[in-house]
Formats: sequence, structure tokens, C-alpha cells
Amino acid sequence: MWSCHFVDIHTAVKDGLFLNIDEVKAALDDPECWAQEYECRFLDAQSILLSYELIANCESQDAPALAPPDFWQSSHPNPLVIGIDFGRRRDLSVAWSLARQGDVQQTVEVLEMDKLSTPEQVERLRPRLHRAQRACLDYTGAGVGLGDYLVKEFGEWNPNQHKHGKIELCTFTNPLKVEIFSKMRMAFERRSLRIPVSRAIREDLRSINRVTTATGQITYRAAHSPDGHADRSTALALALRAASTGATKVEWSRPIIREDLRHLRSLGQAPSKVYL
Repeated sequence: MWSCHFVDIHTAVKDGLFLNIDEVKAALDDPECWAQEYECRFLDAQSILLSYELIANCESQDAPALAPPDFWQSSHPNPLVIGIDFGRRRDLSVAWSLARQGDVQQTVEVLEMDKLSTPEQVERLRPRLHRAQRACLDYTGAGVGLGDYLVKEFGEWNPNQHKHGKIELCTFTNPLKVEIFSKMRMAFERRSLRIPVSRAIREDLRSINRVTTATGQITYRAAHSPDGHADRSTALALALRAASTGATKVEWSRPIIREDLRHLRSLGQAPSKVYL
């Protein structure tokens, strides 16, 4: 036997829950998230970035959630890229690694780190970054410190400033969010991506909503949950960005020094024209 009950936040407070609705709503500052999470209203399907169908089309048993322990000490025939979303206390840290296989980006690993200290996270990331051709990191909030540390060790990648290391520091402005999440949806639509079969990853990907603000601006948001704040999705979107920015070789017209050339060759990004 079972029965159906509808209890939104207004009903709960009326029935005795001690809570200031206005304070909670103001702190959340997200009308669509408020409607879904606290008023039990279904969001329009058009506002969800990735449907279950799009996600399922890219799930594959051949895409592991965790690479074997010796994988990062072995050679890999295809270029590897990583997207890193850093969390310390409240959210997960996730490093999503991809390898190109033909016209498909195959997941190599989805490394999740929960409440690990920053030095411990760096130790786990180091062998992965040594193997990666490019990495994109969320350089916002707590990620600023980690980004500065990793740039010191692996170098910054910024073609506009003639920097040719591995780490691209991605400050999460709204234009960047719109770009990377829109391109992530395009990858799912084209089925040019392979991801693990995982309920946690599936729900994380589906948690991102496309929101139109009161001023008509498009943005992307996800509600906080006990399982994080779309940390896996953000890491995947950053990994796809790393794959696209690392796909083309740079045509150089300025002199470079021999040390630059050796470093670029080690990354597989040696320029086609060199003036020594």
C-alpha cells in the first residue's frame, strides 16, 4: 500500500518547519532552482541542457570511470587532455581525462577527489598532467590558488600572451560558461563523445539548466546538492575545451629560442615554421 503526498516548502512551513522562506529564497538567488527544488515544480524540458536521451547516446562500457593504477606510467598512442574543476570542502574536485580516437573523444578517467587537501590533490594530479598535452582549469574562487601552483610547475598555455605550457587558466565569466556548455551539448548531439555508464555522472550532467535572466541574458546554472555542484559536468566541459584548443598547431612568425622548441616538441605542438 502507498499514498501520494505533495509537500513544498510553503506546506512544510505551514505544518511546523522552522524556516524563514524569504531568507532562503534570497540566499539561493535562482528563481528556476527555487521553483524546482523548493516548490516542487517541474522545469520546462527546454531549460535542461542535456536530456537523459542525449546522455544515454554517449554512454559506453568502454569508457572507464577510473584508469588502472599503472596507466599514467605507460605510453598512450592518442593525445590526452584534462579538464579540472577544483573543490576543497563543499564540492568535489574532478579531473576528467579524454583521449581522441578518430573523431570521438573517449573518456580515459573521471577522477573524483572529495575533501582532500590541496597538496594531496596535486600529488594525484601530477602524473596525469605529466601525460596530458593540455589541461583547462576553473580559475575561479578556490581554483585560483591551485591554478597558480600548477602553472608554476607545468607552465601556462595562453597563445595571446605567447605562453606555451600545459595549463589554461579559465576564469568563469558568463561568456565562457555559455561557450563551453553550449559546445558540450553539441558534442553530445553529434555523439562525438564517450562517457562512463554511471548514475552519478548521468545525474550530474542533467543538473545543468539553461536560464534566461530578467535582462534577457543566457546563462547556465546548477543547484548545489549533497553530491556537488555539477562538478563532473564542469570538468568535462573544460576537458572538451582543452581538446579543441590543443587540436591545431600554431603557425609562428616570430623568433623563438631553442628551449621553447624543445618544450613544444615534448607537448606535440612544435610549430611548422621556425626561425632560430
